[in-house]
Parts: sequence; C-alpha cells; structure tokens
Amino acid sequence: MRITKKGFQYDNARFENEIEGEYGDEVFRLANEYNYEMINAFARNLQKSGVPQRKIEENVRYLYWFTDMLLGDTQDLFVWDNICFINDNWEHIMCKIILKTGDINEKILLGIMDSVIDLYRFIRQKEILDDISEIDKIAKRKTKILEKMMKYNKVRHDPKISEDEKEEIICNLFGDFYWWPFG
Repeated sequence: MRITKKGFQYDNARFENEIEGEYGDEVFRLANEYNYEMINAFARNLQKSGVPQRKIEENVRYLYWFTDMLLGDTQDLFVWDNICFINDNWEHIMCKIILKTGDINEKILLGIMDSVIDLYRFIRQKEILDDISEIDKIAKRKTKILEKMMKYNKVRHDPKISEDEKEEIICNLFGDFYWWPFG
C-alpha cells in the first residue's frame, strides 16, 4: 500500500452501516495496513532527516504501541488521517493508556504524545491532511495528562491507602475516562 495525498480511501457510509462479511474485514485489514505504512513512512522520513536511530526506534515503537492500544480493545476503524478523532478523544486515550499500563512513567508517556504530534506534522508535510491545527490543542493538554499520571502512580504505590480507597481516588482522578471502553 502506498501513502498518497489522498490518504486512505474507503466507503464510509457502507462501513458505518456495519455491513458484515468480506467488505468489513477488508476495510479493517486495509486500515491496519495503512496505519502501519504511515508509521513506516514516518520512520523513513526521520531517517532521511538524520534523526538518530535510537530516537527513530522510540518514535516508531511508541506509535505502533499507541495504535495497538487504541484498536486492541475495540472494533472501531481508525486511520491516522482522522485527526478529529484523536483531538476529540486525546485525553480519553491517554488516560486509558495510563490506566492500562499501570506503571507508565513520564518518559514513556511524553514519548507517546510527542510521537503522535510528530507523526501529524509529517502527515501535513506529505499533504495528506491540509489542516493539523488540532495538534496544537493536543500539545497544550500534555501537562494536564502528565499530572494525572503522576497522581495515579503516587496513589497506586502508597501502602497507607487501602485498595478500596485507591479505587475511589483513581475513579475520581480519571472521572468518566475511567469507564471509557478500552478494556
């Protein structure tokens, strides 16, 4: 599959009508291929730009992990071109990553967030998306997400707090995100 200016094309109306069988499976397969090809094209671009191999590997690892985490517990279709979905659900997604990972640290969480932001800048550079202004909104929410992660880690490891109290504190910390469906 090639990444083009047109991006990933599929018949959204047919897909949203939940047509079963080969068409639905094929759309998921193509979307998955497209997502991974997008990440690989991003990695090749970083390499051409002279970014150190270790940094490229981190970015790509985080992006693969992010995509797998995003899709692993759902049957939703996601393609990287859908920046609105990422922007609208950014805090939900990041909170679920924090909750599902357990002992995530600042370096890993920042790595994931920065990799997603860098990928969207690459997508814009390739003219797949004309407008990525929503990335600025995402970037501005990093601090809030990091604060939640730090509070969560502190509560999880505090032996003075009972398991029931931890559950209540974590539920209050993440609010509705705690119950958002991602496993």
